[in-house]
Amino acid sequence: MKNKVTVTIGIAAFNEENNIKNVLVDCLLQSEVNFHLEKIIVYSDGSSDNTVKNVFEVVSRKVSVIDGVYRKGKAAGINAILKASTSDFLIFFDADVRIYDRKLIEKLLKKFSEKNVALVGGNTLPEKPNSFFQRAVNSTFNVFNESRLKLKGGNNVFGCTGGCLGLRKSFYKKLQLPRIVNDDDFIYFSALKMGYKFSYTKNAKVYYKLPSHLKDYLKQCFRSNPQAVVINMEKLFGELVSKEYERPKMFYFMSIAKQLLKHPLETLYIIFVNAVLLPLYPLVVRRYKMEWFTAFSTK
Repeated sequence: MKNKVTVTIGIAAFNEENNIKNVLVDCLLQSEVNFHLEKIIVYSDGSSDNTVKNVFEVVSRKVSVIDGVYRKGKAAGINAILKASTSDFLIFFDADVRIYDRKLIEKLLKKFSEKNVALVGGNTLPEKPNSFFQRAVNSTFNVFNESRLKLKGGNNVFGCTGGCLGLRKSFYKKLQLPRIVNDDDFIYFSALKMGYKFSYTKNAKVYYKLPSHLKDYLKQCFRSNPQAVVINMEKLFGELVSKEYERPKMFYFMSIAKQLLKHPLETLYIIFVNAVLLPLYPLVVRRYKMEWFTAFSTK
């Protein structure tokens, strides 16, 4: 115990009664050969379902809950966890991911041995698609993933996803997120601004469910609107942002071509959705809170 580094796991959740037990059990099953898991902190952002109740059903002294009475957004949850953690390293997981690799945290921690690395990202992957719609959505991920890996082997802003992130204490204790912001991008640029490095961990894999319905997919895309994210990051971090979002167009179009060859109907369908339906989505949504989005099958 004396020679082991300490780890806290943080999970920000809103109405995750169907997922929270799974991710907590996955976390508790992690192999603690080279580290000591001190605690798992779940922040419930004013959940109106049985999220908190289900957390308490996972019997472990390591699990605790910060039960937010009012819905304040994911950034507020992350900030509460940042404040509560005292461990050497803080690992964030999304509440709806699954962790099948019991040595995943060990793989993340190894990356911190690299010089000046204070932020590491896991490899967030979709579960196997089970329908035409999920195969269509999966084709967009494949395009994104291929182009992401072409840039510095994933050591870029696209490799920093909120599904699985690890932070060194010297970094996370300086971190404070604004209320409305894309959390993973903000954390990434904050690390660079403070003079730290980010390292992508391809073999540290977590899995999430693909959306099952068009409505869920449109909500998901609208919440993570790339153009809005870039504008917000440029306002906050200035010149640091300019080149980070650039992806080689040639690789991008080649990836699309590959998907068209493998899954022509699914790829054409999702291109139509992205080009025609997605731009219309804000016009039919009367009330939209940027802090958090609830979807039936996934966020």
